[in-house]
Amino acid sequence: MAGIIALLLLMGSLFGIGPLSKSADQYYTEAKINFDQAAILKATNLRATQPDGSALTGEIEWNRNGDAMVTRNLKAGKEEIMLVRYKSFVRGDRALWESLGQKQLAKGLAGRWVVSHDSTLGRNLSEFVNTTEWDKGTRSRTALQKGETKTINGRAALRLSDPTGEIWVTTQQPTQVVRVRITAPSAFSYDLSYPSSFSVAAPANAIDRDDPKTLPALYRIVAHDSLPPCDPAACRLGEVVTNDYGGLTPGDKPKVTIKVSRADNRQSLGECTADVPVIPHAETVKVSCVVASQALIDYANSGQTTFYHTAVITNPFWDDGQPPSGQSPSQPQG
Repeated sequence: MAGIIALLLLMGSLFGIGPLSKSADQYYTEAKINFDQAAILKATNLRATQPDGSALTGEIEWNRNGDAMVTRNLKAGKEEIMLVRYKSFVRGDRALWESLGQKQLAKGLAGRWVVSHDSTLGRNLSEFVNTTEWDKGTRSRTALQKGETKTINGRAALRLSDPTGEIWVTTQQPTQVVRVRITAPSAFSYDLSYPSSFSVAAPANAIDRDDPKTLPALYRIVAHDSLPPCDPAACRLGEVVTNDYGGLTPGDKPKVTIKVSRADNRQSLGECTADVPVIPHAETVKVSCVVASQALIDYANSGQTTFYHTAVITNPFWDDGQPPSGQSPSQPQG
């Protein structure tokens, strides 16, 4: 977020140009008026040099109502930012979220719009397109001079420059800024256009990290279920399962595997697996299955009445091919 804010503020400062010769001033003044009156603006081919020397690229499109779409290409991946009436949403791939310190949730956030609670993004964008902020910059720029002309995006444009950089304005009506290049104190550039339409809408089913219900379901064993004693031939065992997050992702089928082992040496006596039904957020269900192995029968027939009971739960989406994410502790049971 801070990087985008810095870009917007830097873009705003570039428009700060001061005392001009009459001809240059006329071009600049007309371009400024048209910028102030433009309902929609779009900056493309954004390129900025970062403190570490790397280049940040992207584009921004916005209107005066607090709506915007921002795309920037970072080392970790592509990041998209959407503003809807200054409320911000962020979308990126898994690597990006991991780079932002969200390794635990990265898979669930990847490719999804995520609510951002950083209000400074919307506020700074508002300041950038605000005429007053733009005017503040105009009083700080000096020595603006006219230069050559060339065609930019199909329009004839005139170069206006000073020691800090240059802006290109169209030579035909309406006079508009179409390119910005700054060289000091750091390199920054973009092309500017004036679309006739632009709209965004708040994304459906956006994830809010402050609201666990918006994340993909994560099932967890909270306790062993109390069931009648085992008979010599079979043993029904159960678990109490809860859901810490929200709905299941398509195709996700959590399962509980219950294992029993000898009390003396923890040697396996068998296991069983049960599907976990859909569980609403923060609710619990009881899941059970039957272990009916010859090893268990032999163990019971030898006069043993106590065994150890453990269980694991799989969350295919979150486990991501790794060992099961949830396990209940071993517990003696008769």
